[in-house]
Amino acid sequence: MFMSWQVWKNVTLPRKILFATCSLLLAGTFLVGARALDFTVPYLPLAIAGGFVFYLRTSPKRTETLFWLLLSVLFGLAVNLPQKGDWILLGYAVLALPGLAGILLLA
Repeated sequence: MFMSWQVWKNVTLPRKILFATCSLLLAGTFLVGARALDFTVPYLPLAIAGGFVFYLRTSPKRTETLFWLLLSVLFGLAVNLPQKGDWILLGYAVLALPGLAGILLLA
C-alpha cells in the first residue's frame, strides 16, 4: 500500500497543487467535524478509536508515526472533551484522538 507522499516525486506541478489543496480541504473538514463530535456517548469514541487499528495495519514509518502523533495532539486541542468529571468518558474521548489522526492519514 502506498501513501500519497510516497509517489509525490513523479507528479507534475499542477497536480501537486491540486493534491495539496485537496489535502488541506480534507484536513479542514476533519477538524470541523472533530469539533462537532459529541463524546458524551461512549460508543462513538470507541468506534473512532478503531480507526487507529486500521492505521497501524499499514505499518507506518517513523516519520509517519511522528506526523500521526502531531495530528493526535492537534485533534486534542480542537475536540470538545467531556467536562462533566466523568473520567470514563474522558478516557474514551482521549482514545478517539489517535483514531481521528489515523483515519485522516489514511484518507
